[in-house]
Amino acid sequence: MFEKNIRSARSISHIARGNVDPDDKEKEFSLHETNTQTMDKECTDIIEDAFNPIKCTTWQSKKNLVDRIEEDHPTHKSIEYNIEEKKSVLPPIGKGLKEKGKRHILLNSIKIDSFSSTPAAEPLKDQFFEEVYAFAKKRGISSSENLICAISKDQEGSRFIQKKLDGASAEEIAMTFEEICPWIGDLIADLFGNYVVQKFLEIGTHEQREKIFSAMEGTIIPLALHMYGCRVIQKALECKDINRKIVERIKGHVIDLVCDQNGNHVVQKCVECVDSDFVIKEFEEDAVSLSRHRYGCRVIQRIFENSTKCASAIDKIISNAKLLVEDQYGNYVIQHILEKGTHAHKRKIITDLSDNIAEYSTHKFASNVMEKCVICGTMEDRKHMLKQLKSAVGPSGEDMLIHITMDKFGNYVIQRLLDVLTGADKEVLMAHLKANISDLKKSSYAKCIISKLALLDSKRE
Repeated sequence: MFEKNIRSARSISHIARGNVDPDDKEKEFSLHETNTQTMDKECTDIIEDAFNPIKCTTWQSKKNLVDRIEEDHPTHKSIEYNIEEKKSVLPPIGKGLKEKGKRHILLNSIKIDSFSSTPAAEPLKDQFFEEVYAFAKKRGISSSENLICAISKDQEGSRFIQKKLDGASAEEIAMTFEEICPWIGDLIADLFGNYVVQKFLEIGTHEQREKIFSAMEGTIIPLALHMYGCRVIQKALECKDINRKIVERIKGHVIDLVCDQNGNHVVQKCVECVDSDFVIKEFEEDAVSLSRHRYGCRVIQRIFENSTKCASAIDKIISNAKLLVEDQYGNYVIQHILEKGTHAHKRKIITDLSDNIAEYSTHKFASNVMEKCVICGTMEDRKHMLKQLKSAVGPSGEDMLIHITMDKFGNYVIQRLLDVLTGADKEVLMAHLKANISDLKKSSYAKCIISKLALLDSKRE
């Protein structure tokens, strides 16, 4: 065949050069036309064979445009656009975009509801997640496991997720929760991630809170002792549908938690939101020693505010008031009873302490309690305290009232007396101080007293 084509080509060449008889030209061209048609058919066959997917495995492995679109958008599948729809005024892409809630790229498509993949691979489904992913890209946050979890562990990312959740729909909240659900344990113990878990406890559904509880159920105590985990436990205790389950796991560990810098906050939250009875039962025997504890004193104060069943513990504390007033933490417990306790509790404390007001007023911690006694006491109590101060004499025979007025702690007690005394009792105190004004001027701590006396005199005029 190729030899015939070559001879035909040569014949044409001869004619072009004038080497062939003109009479034979018509025959030569007829032969040339036949050969050309034959060559065209042969070339077409060669091309078809080359691109036949059965005959050429290399071509078979290549992907067409539709295949590549399917890969780029795995949540959707292209569907055939039938002839009837082609007659529509709108083209396929226009018709596709009219359908609300679907994501159409170049071709008509349908959403694959069963599609599931990791956040890093899954295309964004709506504006909510588009903004989340855009934020991650801007902050340079990436994760091979869970992008939303990674964002939640970032300082700005945590704030961003919380803000987005505040304005999110129930569906968006549910989708976000499902993304972080496998990593809740990690987020609870994270510096910034714990706030995202707290947000879900606040705005989530009952089922979502149950899942959070399940994630931390076996580690309630370790989390309660954890710097960040204790915050999530406290937030969970505010949720009525799961808080009693948490309390059940705290029982028997109250003392350990009370004495811990993080755990004590969890016990305080138990007292405020759930139940204080089990707390009282566990530490009642140690009420006095816990009152002197840095963190225990806080829990006791919360119990006094929220329970009416702590009379036995209060009685033990009041019986040891003279010991506790001079303690750096115990004095706060006594002050709290004076402020929040019953009338009987106040009377017992003031009666026990007022006889030693001169001594306690110059003590760093006890002076705070004496101030509170002056403020919370009755007029009779105040008269009694003034009488004690005026009659008190120091080891060297000095006037204890003036000595206390010039003391760095005692001067505050005298200031409170000037504030609350009235009538003749106030006049007696002012007269005594004025009689010793020259001595008072020698002390920098008495300056406030001198100013207060001048102010009181000016109001009389």
